[in-house]
Amino acid sequence: MSARQQIVAVDRLGFICAMDAWRRAPRLAHDEVLALDRSVRTFDKDGHLHVEMANVAKACVSPYGGQEIPGWDALGLDPYRTYQLYRDPKELEKATPSFAGKPILIKHTPLDANDHPFEKVIGAVGSDVRFNAPYIQAALTFWPGEAIDLIKSGKQRQLSAGYAYRPDMTPGNIEGESFDGVMRDIRFNHLALVVEGRQGADIVVGDSRENLKMAQMAADAQVRRDAVEKTRRYLSKWPEARAGWRPTASKRRSDV
Repeated sequence: MSARQQIVAVDRLGFICAMDAWRRAPRLAHDEVLALDRSVRTFDKDGHLHVEMANVAKACVSPYGGQEIPGWDALGLDPYRTYQLYRDPKELEKATPSFAGKPILIKHTPLDANDHPFEKVIGAVGSDVRFNAPYIQAALTFWPGEAIDLIKSGKQRQLSAGYAYRPDMTPGNIEGESFDGVMRDIRFNHLALVVEGRQGADIVVGDSRENLKMAQMAADAQVRRDAVEKTRRYLSKWPEARAGWRPTASKRRSDV
């Protein structure tokens, strides 16, 4: 699997696994992202928005569907199981420099120099990136008025990072919370502005919840299609079912 394919972004989710991860994830509290609080915002003469310092990543344990994990098949993971992965603070600290200068996108999209979706770029992470446990913090700049209006109105103001990593599926426990593996060799690819993040209001790492909701809807539709197919097979196999057979215990009034 190439490094590009390993980018942790919603576009790479398997719909069924995404639904499972969304169902198991804790519900979010009211969003109050420190990164975009009015007290740290300034505007330059061109109208561009500058955020003095933002939480852009966090060391914590979070749920991921099997198919979201890079190399899941080679690792022998169940694509339909939810795994708890730990972003070790030591790994985040090592990864901190890779966040400097990365683009901010209006939607999660893995990108590189040869495949750069200009229409989705709305800003940039500054060069001042630091690790302040349990967070990675960085200065941010937003350019287009449309994105700035979304932030000012509160319609879209949470942050979500896209990154590559190497899964180390060694289980463990941190402060009473069990995990199935550790994210190693983290390398950040981009930051996205999202409506609702999956992992909490103080920081969002990985993928945005609005896309997981879409995955849930798609998975629910698949469940309905599977149920219809099961019914069709049943009816085709049992002639008495097609004829309207009912259990003898519930006799019709006319049979008495």
